[in-house]
Amino acid sequence: MSEGYTQLVLDAFRTVTKDNCEAVDRRVKHNLLLVWVLCACRKSKVRAFPTSLAMLIWKFFGDVMDALPPTASVMSCVTEQTLKKERARLKCVLEIGLATILREQVMPEAKVGNSSANIIIPQSFFERLLEFSARVREETCAWVMVRRQLNDWEYVIQNSRNRQAGWPCDIEVTLSW
Repeated sequence: MSEGYTQLVLDAFRTVTKDNCEAVDRRVKHNLLLVWVLCACRKSKVRAFPTSLAMLIWKFFGDVMDALPPTASVMSCVTEQTLKKERARLKCVLEIGLATILREQVMPEAKVGNSSANIIIPQSFFERLLEFSARVREETCAWVMVRRQLNDWEYVIQNSRNRQAGWPCDIEVTLSW
């Protein structure tokens, strides 16, 4: 496999906006198809090719990842894309899960005019966060991630305590806003 092809794939990894190998695969195939069509048009003086021909060429390219040499730079790009995707999933789990907990436990207090509430963040929520690898979590424990998110949402944590021994466990938190 030529060095130019490997560089084309690495550039696609760096510029693709989606966090997956399929997007890289489509981008590389698109570039290769474009080059082929431009060359064929120039040599044959034909201005358009049937779609079926384009699909046939597309299938001929196969999976870009299978054609790459397993160099360290390729593996590094794949790893980085995987971490980005998993971190985005973790952020969704954290924000949606915590928003649900707050909606259920804080909203009733706010509706009666209170500016603080005692909430319980369940063990199951922390276990869900810990399903992600330490590398995805950037070596951060689940409670620190929750605290950071609460601070980002401008809550003030007045008090927190474990409701039972061991970890993960339910955590009782006093919040004010």
